[in-house]
Amino acid sequence: MAEVTVFDGAGCIGGNKVHLSFADERGKSRGVFFDFGMNYSKMERYYEEFLRPRSNRGIHDLLAMGIVPPLACYRHDLIPEDVDRSIARRVTVDALLISHAHMDHVGHAALLDTGIPFACTPMTAAILKSLRDCSKGDVQYDCPYSSIRTPVEKEPRCVSSSRRYMGRDLLLTDECSSGLRELYSSTPSSRSGSSRSTYIPGAIGGLEDLDMEVQCFPVDHSVYGAVAFSVNTEEGWVVYSGDLRLHGRNGDETRRFAKEARGLEPRLLIVEGTRTSREDRDESEEMVEENCLRAVSEERGLVVADFGPRNVERLETFRRIASSTGRELVILLKDAHLLESMRKADGVDRMEGVRIYDDLQVREGRHQEEVREEHSHRLVGADEIADSPGSFILSFSFWDLGRMLDIRTEGETYIYSSSEAFNEEQQIDFRRLTNWLHRLNMKPVGYQMTTVAGREVPKKVPGYHASGHISAPELLQLVREVRPQAVMAVHTQSPEFFTCLTDDGIEVILPEEGRPYSL
Repeated sequence: MAEVTVFDGAGCIGGNKVHLSFADERGKSRGVFFDFGMNYSKMERYYEEFLRPRSNRGIHDLLAMGIVPPLACYRHDLIPEDVDRSIARRVTVDALLISHAHMDHVGHAALLDTGIPFACTPMTAAILKSLRDCSKGDVQYDCPYSSIRTPVEKEPRCVSSSRRYMGRDLLLTDECSSGLRELYSSTPSSRSGSSRSTYIPGAIGGLEDLDMEVQCFPVDHSVYGAVAFSVNTEEGWVVYSGDLRLHGRNGDETRRFAKEARGLEPRLLIVEGTRTSREDRDESEEMVEENCLRAVSEERGLVVADFGPRNVERLETFRRIASSTGRELVILLKDAHLLESMRKADGVDRMEGVRIYDDLQVREGRHQEEVREEHSHRLVGADEIADSPGSFILSFSFWDLGRMLDIRTEGETYIYSSSEAFNEEQQIDFRRLTNWLHRLNMKPVGYQMTTVAGREVPKKVPGYHASGHISAPELLQLVREVRPQAVMAVHTQSPEFFTCLTDDGIEVILPEEGRPYSL
């Protein structure tokens, strides 16, 4: 009997942890997780920038606060002795199937037992490796490799990080290039020649190494490498959409997925519904490029472009805009590291026509030193930008605005090309952003502040950002195209939106967190 349990991601956006259990043809129990993400809404109930789960308590705080479910498949080195393991629910996990490299889908994957391999596209593997190499040890980025924790001798309720790094076994959906294999063969610390740290890389295989039938389908999303998955069970195919859209430049991939998934005659489609509870706008990546090009063309001075991390498609948009307006796009060292890592996955050189901001830093990580050494001819500093501000577009976000104090120019344009504020914390960030722009005498484009009930709140100006998620009408059309026997809505605040599909003869399952559903 096949069962699906949504351990997280039911009735909320993000944090997907969807478990599928079934029996193979020999009657042996099998199981996979579709994604294992961080639920930001749960985290923000209790934590913020300066109040974080204590790292020396391993997984204890996340379990105690209900942020991750009590399961018996977590890394043993993260479990302090005072965690009650008797309440942990046992699940079979042959693999984690990662749909894409956004933290709300993969941010808690590193908590899983080191014996569980991760299945993903080569592009997703490259992005995750770059994030880990550039991180400062936050567990949400530990997917490719982790620092093994050890109990503190005098206080076994605490764990401490070691200098031993263990790589995760990967099951790639496509052939592993020599460049990607090289990327995964080392870490920044191991390349530095330090004798204090050791690194044991994980093995790299393919989906065919799983003792089950798994298929993947490329889909369009706001990060490269996104896929949907399907798993064959004794009750039929179970299809998991991950996050997808139709209005991006690769929308045909999503259309192809719907057509191929229909051919499986799926027993169940587990699908996202992010935009079913949000105002619908008809915005495409082409529209975004047209509007941003106009904004840049109207500015004779410096332009700052603010778009989401890992949204390389948007980065490429601004690179084209820079080229067509006689400017150069300037990115940060970590962004250059990401682009180089992606090149090792697919062979595409995304650094052409791009400069790298020469940051004012006293100490740098090994990954930063490597980027500097390889791309020294691309470096551009604050003084050079200040001397000719109309020659550049800076890829800076709100968190990078401190760098503008070194550039010391005034009267520029700040293009906000990212998602709108969905909670109070994000509204506060917009107020701070607006204060910065006023201080720097910069003109905001893409949003404006308005007063609602006596409070300043940001209002998005349409046409400067295209969502990474499919619109509500297109979503219904996609489900009807796939035509599963049943549909289960995750990654949505409005699962009841799908109930209209019963008129099409499709069973609609409204999942509850932690409840198993038999197929």
